[in-house]
Amino acid sequence: MDETRGIEVLSFAFSANSNSNVEAILHPPNWMLWINFFLVLFMATIFLSLLGWISFYMVEHDFKHKAYFYVLFAMTYTAGVFSPALVMDKFKFLTSSKMLFSMISIINHLKLLEVLMKTYPSEAARNMKSWLVYFSSMVEPSYDNGNPSKAKPGQKTKYIKLIIFKILLGSILVSVGMNSNPKFLPFGDINKRTNIAPDNFEDFKFLFLNNALHTFVFYFIFGTLANIVALMLTIVGYQAKDFFRNPFLLSKSPRDFWGNRWNLTIHGILKRSYFEPVKKRFGTKCGSFVAFMVSGLFHEVLWCMAFKIAPNGFHHFGMVLKFFLMMFLLCCLPWPDQDKIKNGSWLLTLATIIPGLCVAHYFFGAFLNAELFEEVGKLFPYITLEGIQL
Repeated sequence: MDETRGIEVLSFAFSANSNSNVEAILHPPNWMLWINFFLVLFMATIFLSLLGWISFYMVEHDFKHKAYFYVLFAMTYTAGVFSPALVMDKFKFLTSSKMLFSMISIINHLKLLEVLMKTYPSEAARNMKSWLVYFSSMVEPSYDNGNPSKAKPGQKTKYIKLIIFKILLGSILVSVGMNSNPKFLPFGDINKRTNIAPDNFEDFKFLFLNNALHTFVFYFIFGTLANIVALMLTIVGYQAKDFFRNPFLLSKSPRDFWGNRWNLTIHGILKRSYFEPVKKRFGTKCGSFVAFMVSGLFHEVLWCMAFKIAPNGFHHFGMVLKFFLMMFLLCCLPWPDQDKIKNGSWLLTLATIIPGLCVAHYFFGAFLNAELFEEVGKLFPYITLEGIQL
């Protein structure tokens, strides 16, 4: 048996057939992938710190000396984007690592637009230290009197427990995905690795189950990385804001899911820079529409950057935008008041997450095309069964 496939931990035979032998093989985390990720975070932090220093100069001088700013910014941005890209190509960084850097770069585009539109958090601009903490982290810090809040007692333990918990649950889901053929399609390759809608209810049912697997694997992996970044902030003494707030257990409406519980770093940027300004002039629904469309375009650009460099990757432009348009329409629907449904609030949670799972293939189609779930899932330990396939 090939040693690179993992560590053999169990072998047994089913009593129903004495000739059948099933081996359970434990695969440890791919440490090279973790090293890739931490190197990317290190390079991104250096890059963002330089951009943060330049952008703070612009903020502090109220956009004076614009020519100096733009020249210095262009030089730093070019070096910050292309130098890591060349390093990652030279040392054969994995696709998921390149995607992580692309994601951080695009998030920083949104923060730079905040600088230009002057919609950044006022507390972050009180001094250089506060600004660099805000600008260089994918998880926003909390603020107290204009300064990043100091980490509370017990925060390190909290994040360590969350990381362990998410790795354990993520490992179970990754094991399900790794035991299927094709990988991460245990309920059948219904959409043929494209974003084509199913033709009948039976296909739709299996597509929904695949979508649920992809959504929760994404949540546990992304949530683990966010908790690691929050832990790093805590270690250096700062209090991190929540990145997720139990979106799949506590959301009581689509607006609650997207506005209070999912990817709160991006939500904060979209709310400050797009929702609030448009809301003041054209109303809440127009503000929400613009925020969802900007989020959709942000993800379209990210997907195009990331999956273009994947060996088998391709992305149908517009699919992610379609997903966010559907989520906007869902948020516009009238929704029961959770205070009036005291004994059935779990029904509101199900009604909130099920519609999103029905159309999640528009969001995750490119992940399957690039076999990214298979690659990034190796961050977690997982078990494969030889002799049986889901």
